[in-house]
Amino acid sequence: HPEVRHALMYRAFDAYLGGPARDWSADMHAMYQASIDSAKAKEKARLAKRVLGTSPTLPLERYVGTYADTLRGSATVRLENGRLVVAPSGFLTADLEHWNYDTFRAHYRNWWLGTSMVTFRIGPDGTVGAVDLGDGAVLSRVNETKRASSDH
Repeated sequence: HPEVRHALMYRAFDAYLGGPARDWSADMHAMYQASIDSAKAKEKARLAKRVLGTSPTLPLERYVGTYADTLRGSATVRLENGRLVVAPSGFLTADLEHWNYDTFRAHYRNWWLGTSMVTFRIGPDGTVGAVDLGDGAVLSRVNETKRASSDH
């Protein structure tokens, strides 16, 4: 595991500072095992809440567009080979797999980022108004017509 470097670093600090010997490797292992166990429990809870047999409210092409927030920047949603792809930044591209209703599981192309849930918010007029990228990151849909006219 890449965090073995921290165990070695802390052990070197202990030796340099004359502190008591501590098994940092065991401590780090316990910490990361707790993190893994927590992630597994969250995944199990997520699976239990999943409603099977649903489909997106709209045809996939209606989710395509640019979404933005003044604090978090923007994300684009596009279609690739009949599937939605979200790109919140240059290197955070994720393939979206339908989960249930208007929620998709994002499989990041940078594998170490894992997966997350992306939920599209449908407005009362039946259009996609925003996308929730998880962890409170809600980006509003950019009106492409208004944006194009303001660029001139």
